[in-house]
Amino acid sequence: MSISPLILKLLLLVFLISTMMGAGLGLAVQNLVAPLRNGRLVLPALGLSFIAAPGLALLLTRMIPLQPAHATGLLLLGCAAGAPFLPKLVEVAGGEVASSVALMTLLTAGTTIFLPVALPWFVPGLEASAWNIARPLFVMILPPLVIGMLVRRRAAGWAARWQPRLSQLANLSGILMLTLLILRDVRAMGNALGSGAIASVAIFTVAIFFLGYLTGGPTPGGRGLMGITSGSRNVGAALVPAAQAGTNPEVMTMLVAGTLVMIVLLLAAIGWMRWRVRPNLPSHEPA
Repeated sequence: MSISPLILKLLLLVFLISTMMGAGLGLAVQNLVAPLRNGRLVLPALGLSFIAAPGLALLLTRMIPLQPAHATGLLLLGCAAGAPFLPKLVEVAGGEVASSVALMTLLTAGTTIFLPVALPWFVPGLEASAWNIARPLFVMILPPLVIGMLVRRRAAGWAARWQPRLSQLANLSGILMLTLLILRDVRAMGNALGSGAIASVAIFTVAIFFLGYLTGGPTPGGRGLMGITSGSRNVGAALVPAAQAGTNPEVMTMLVAGTLVMIVLLLAAIGWMRWRVRPNLPSHEPA
């Protein structure tokens, strides 16, 4: 199905701006800074994102017979942390949005350092510009977040009224974008499914999610936050080296299809977590 790239770019822009501005309307500066001072939160997130995830992706490419382009896509996802949709997933899960925004910013910054250094070793021949990776953070993510925080500080009542509306706009644009991507790439995803590529992404996502979940601490919220954070990979950063001249277009297909599979599985994991912590309702037996 032919879908205009402009429509997808506009939906992505609406999703990012509404998500981050909505998050900013509910945050103060101290809410964003405090999680980064928590070593029990930051250190596991860094270890999972830049040691466990790349190592697991590399292991899967050795265990599963993948086409070279699909293996490259999986390795790129494994090396790229700090997904822009992380705060929205944590919000859907009922978790700490402030911590997710702080971790997303930290991990995106870490990816700008890690990916250019690690990529030539993981995928010889590919290179990544640190600025090209970091640019979405400074152009589409941090500005609406800061604007939202400033509005909250100056007009708390206005912020409280508009935060739910922006959240609804983010949900709508995200669902529409996800649907259009699936319709556009359904044939390519079918081909990838037959080659084992989709299965490799599914195994990777489930495994890295549960690694995060098990290391997230004693509370359900902490476990969920770490699981979603480690399982959410930064496809925008991964697309930077994949888009360079001469790269096999199947790499791009793998990244898009892999991201769709990742989001679906993480939403399923969120449903599972919410089911686990649901209150035990008293049974009503007939007299």
